[in-house]
Amino acid sequence: MGWNGKVSRHLSAYRQELFERLNCPALKPLPAASYVYAEWKQCRAGLDYHVDIGRHYYSVPHQLLKQELWARITARTVEVYFKWQRVMGILPDPERQCGSVDIPPSIRLGLAGAWIIPPHRIGRHTWDGA
Repeated sequence: MGWNGKVSRHLSAYRQELFERLNCPALKPLPAASYVYAEWKQCRAGLDYHVDIGRHYYSVPHQLLKQELWARITARTVEVYFKWQRVMGILPDPERQCGSVDIPPSIRLGLAGAWIIPPHRIGRHTWDGA
């Protein structure tokens, strides 16, 4: 029979009936996208237009030289924000231990736009500007 088939003494109703009457109407559906854990790090672009994120160096637009930036790091992406607008995003190579990642100007994000790097453009080393 189980606990849900017993009548609650103080409410004089079955637990299953109480759940269906009180809790079910208040339940909401699960979100369509799963939760993604992210860490945020404050950083600055150096004189070489790179930000240091975990011993990896990511290039940002030259207009952001010495500006206060925020990096959002997840298991799959690294994104850099300036005044809470995304200015750079990349899928890092998990096999690389450390080094720099140069993003050519043709792929870089302008201060007002958005982009995603296509998988065929992601390489093991820095791009040569192609």
